[in-house]
Amino acid sequence: MRSTGAINNYVAHRLREIRTAKKLSSQEVARRTGIATGSYSCLENGWYRINLDNLFKILHALDTEVTEVWPRPKDEGQDGPIDEDYLKKTVRKALDEGPREMELDDVLDSVCEAFGVGKGQLQSKMRSWARLSQARAACGLLVKESPSLSLTDLCGLLGCSLSSMSHLMRRHMDALDEGGEMGETMERARRALRERLTRNKGQEAEDAELVQKAG
Repeated sequence: MRSTGAINNYVAHRLREIRTAKKLSSQEVARRTGIATGSYSCLENGWYRINLDNLFKILHALDTEVTEVWPRPKDEGQDGPIDEDYLKKTVRKALDEGPREMELDDVLDSVCEAFGVGKGQLQSKMRSWARLSQARAACGLLVKESPSLSLTDLCGLLGCSLSSMSHLMRRHMDALDEGGEMGETMERARRALRERLTRNKGQEAEDAELVQKAG
């Protein structure tokens, strides 16, 4: 019997491959489709089932066709069922290539955890609370440390300009990178981010095991 879970995982990984090849961030595709960034990340990593409505929104955003993401029969010259072993091997290969790329939501969640602020506060227009200013600067520094993330995308998510974020980072950079309470909090944010990515890699391994058992 054809496994819908295996097909979902195959489609999700093909979407990620195509997005990466087109040098688009997941945040940009989420914006184009109107899907929440966190939900899009879960769809692309195979944790949520992709319904047809969302699938065609994503295909449109990526400017690609369904034939580019839908699995084909093992022998493409003949009609027949989709080969399960082919699906499993393809997903396993994608998972073996390494952990998923860091997302802006990972940075925001890690900073919120370390600084004791809410994500909604980070995205608000509040400017008077010093702790919030430090947390926003920490987000910028963590994004700057990651080659896969963009400060421009972060500013779009937080609703601020690139110049104001750069000014905020310069203002807090020394204190966040040195010892003392702010420096320790910044290190907690970095550790939380590393732990989050490690947990995500563990989840991907569990997903791969489920794919291998599907059928």
